[in-house]
Amino acid sequence: DNYFIVGRGDWTMTGGQLLTDTMTHMRLRLHSGTGLNAIAYVGPMYMNFYSKPTFVFIFDDNILEQYTVSYPEMAVYGYKGTISCSQYFVGTAGYMSVAQLLDIQNVGGWEICNHGFDHINFSTLSLTQQEEQISKQRAYLVSNGLTSGQNYLVLPQGGHNAYTPQACRNQGVM
Repeated sequence: DNYFIVGRGDWTMTGGQLLTDTMTHMRLRLHSGTGLNAIAYVGPMYMNFYSKPTFVFIFDDNILEQYTVSYPEMAVYGYKGTISCSQYFVGTAGYMSVAQLLDIQNVGGWEICNHGFDHINFSTLSLTQQEEQISKQRAYLVSNGLTSGQNYLVLPQGGHNAYTPQACRNQGVM
């Protein structure tokens, strides 16, 4: 096995946090080259141990390999995750079908969450357009029985603007 060990000096802090602050959340982002898979196995993390860390695994864009590779591998360890789903991708080449999304959801513990109807970067959208993207995707998820994460939103491409918090509040998503 190869291990990647991250020392305290390797962290990048965002959101105004300091390394001296108590950490309750951490984001691990993996990027792979074109045509390659990025796979991370996360073992126990301890530092001045007070409690065991909790991880949330969020998979972006309902890519087929998340069903064929990630989902079975995580099942071996009893891990669950969240798939951010946009109807824009569902059923197209290289992406999961509704049946595959239902299969993951119905195993229990997995959530299929809102990722905007057309996968448009919210930083380019008005309040009304953002609300429409959220509500249309929620309706799509519900109409296909994908209700486990309908009230959670993963912003497409991470984009947001000054309207985004209000759009989320207005649509009842977190």
